[in-house]
Amino acid sequence: MIVIVLFLFGQKLPAQFEGVIEMKVVDTAGDSVQTAKYRLQIQGTNVSADFHESDASTMNGRFIFRSDKKVLWIIDDDQKNYIELSTDQSQSGETNKQSRKESTAEHLQKTGHKQTILGYSCEELTTQKNGDEIHVWATKQLGNIYEGLSQSLGEMNGKDEEGGWEHELGVLKMFPLKVTTIRNKNIAETQEVTLVHKEKLSASMFLPPDGYQKQTLDLKKMMQEQGEEQNTADSSGNH
Repeated sequence: MIVIVLFLFGQKLPAQFEGVIEMKVVDTAGDSVQTAKYRLQIQGTNVSADFHESDASTMNGRFIFRSDKKVLWIIDDDQKNYIELSTDQSQSGETNKQSRKESTAEHLQKTGHKQTILGYSCEELTTQKNGDEIHVWATKQLGNIYEGLSQSLGEMNGKDEEGGWEHELGVLKMFPLKVTTIRNKNIAETQEVTLVHKEKLSASMFLPPDGYQKQTLDLKKMMQEQGEEQNTADSSGNH
């Protein structure tokens, strides 16, 4: 899954990025190679994204994250509808608080190595996580776009990464153009930005399409059902 940090803190952000970023994630762990491609339209901290994977069994999709409205829209173009999810942290404060409490920091180390990727000056940072060796090539020149991406993709992944190395990278105001995960001395995954293009975007890109029906989603009920399923599985495993 794509790696983007949580939030930028401290100093005021520089001029906000507007344009398109394309990314590719290649998962080489296991017997087959899976590739996912993301196209992100970014306007400040608002993000409209579409993605598809090479595996024919997976569905393509797109979503719109509105930082200003604290909402995430998951768009279904086949059914002509969309699901609206609140991203207001105050509604899930206890869960996030517990997640942050249980998180373990992974500290980034600068190697001193530098290279230019897509015209941006990058430096290499490394860390260890769950036995994996992670190499990050990041640039300060795009640090101001990190907030919107981190929030939107964090919501999609259902993760709170505060305390992790991703959060630390955000504090450094650096944007990763390439991330390589090495597991058992082999490359398990690469995440790479393939295009950065600044351009003026239409406001309509950041709204659900006209005529699409809004669908309701009971997150509390879903979480309760998942908890019951997990308890059932745990009980079965104990017998």
